[in-house]
Amino acid sequence: QAEDGIRDVERSRGLGDVYKRQPITCIIGGSKVSTKIDIIKNLLPKFDNIIIVGAMANNILNYKGNPIGKSLKEENCKSVIDEIFETAKKNSCLINYPEDVVVGKSINDKAIIKELNEVSNDDLILDIGPKTIKKIKNPYKLIFTGVGPHPSR
Repeated sequence: QAEDGIRDVERSRGLGDVYKRQPITCIIGGSKVSTKIDIIKNLLPKFDNIIIVGAMANNILNYKGNPIGKSLKEENCKSVIDEIFETAKKNSCLINYPEDVVVGKSINDKAIIKELNEVSNDDLILDIGPKTIKKIKNPYKLIFTGVGPHPSR
């Protein structure tokens, strides 16, 4: 079902030609990894890099043993994340996730940049940090291709 949706998007947006350009990167976010597992698994063979952001990145950070404070995360998703990393490895797709974050005590609090190991129990991860942005922008010279609706539209 998810694969059919991707094929429909490929046809409607002409992404067949995009897949021919290398390297190619996909940025994916949202809150639940489990609802996007089929889409992510379908994208892994087609992209060189997948950048995971948003609340979905909190799940990855937590899975990797990093503190995420009181940030949104999905419970019981270890097996789903295991599957994502195993499929990525088989397809030589690099999974990128935050190296640093912007936190606050609430969504309206003053934002502070922190290294992953500095996140406190009462911190709320609000965004990726400047090191992560630099990593995404500079070393790869990535080709970004947007697919699907933007959440702010």
